[in-house]
Amino acid sequence: MARPAHGEAAPRDDVLVAYNQALERRRRARHRLPHLRAEALASIAAPAEGADPVSSAMKRQRRRIVLEALEELDEPYRTAIHLHYWMKCSVAEIAEQLGTRPGTVKSHLYRGRERLAGILKREQADG
Repeated sequence: MARPAHGEAAPRDDVLVAYNQALERRRRARHRLPHLRAEALASIAAPAEGADPVSSAMKRQRRRIVLEALEELDEPYRTAIHLHYWMKCSVAEIAEQLGTRPGTVKSHLYRGRERLAGILKREQADG
């Protein structure tokens, strides 16, 4: 498959392959460096230039909390949510990539959101 010219969007298949490779590297790294997981997640969101430091810190904190909660989800829900909300893939694209039906993807997204909300509520009550 040819690479897109500068400024052109990459085909969805290339994006999904790169995403799957990144997930695999992340799984392997988790076993080698388990103590870095939370710190690495917290460093994902860099503050925008000129942004309020307090606001930026709160956004990073919220993102870290959501990503940690997302790690607690079972695999089909976590993958569906990552592909849909972070990679901006449509339900049809996720179904094709995972080899399932669109209805299954919708179900995974719904159940994943419900379970994610429960995890976040539980953590809020604990903290």
